Amino acid sequence: MSLAKHLPPGCAVRRATRQDALHVGNLLRPVDRAEMEALEGRPAGDMLVDRVTSPGLAMPRVLTIRMEPAVLYGVVACQGLPGEATPWLATVETLTLDDLTEVMWMSRLQIDVWQYRWPTLQAVCDTRNLFHRQWLEWLGFVARGHLESFGAAHLPFDLYVRGKRR
Repeated sequence: MSLAKHLPPGCAVRRATRQDALHVGNLLRPVDRAEMEALEGRPAGDMLVDRVTSPGLAMPRVLTIRMEPAVLYGVVACQGLPGEATPWLATVETLTLDDLTEVMWMSRLQIDVWQYRWPTLQAVCDTRNLFHRQWLEWLGFVARGHLESFGAAHLPFDLYVRGKRR
């Protein structure tokens, strides 16, 4: 199953590059930037560059809208947990409401595709990032725990899990 055949006009998906990571990193929504930096303790742009250039990660992709990089995304297999992976996504803050709605629908298709390979998907969400939490729940993730002190910044995060649908 390919996401490409479900793309709206003006959108394209390809392998993400360092330049894409720098572009998206410069235009991140402030709450997403804060979440990434709380997790890793380093600039979000550096984290995105590592995600798209590190060997061994599932091929990171970029969604372009009207030829501009708008969304970086990928999935990372959980070491030591066969069948489990963590999807990730970074969006620019300049998306229009219509574009954001399209991205949300496409993300649901992508999550379904990833679950063919990884029956269990998990994600953490900074408790300050309400939109991220709502998006995860809309995608079918369920809250499975609370971590009072997590990541480099030791901030509260919630754990979300989505099992394979039958």
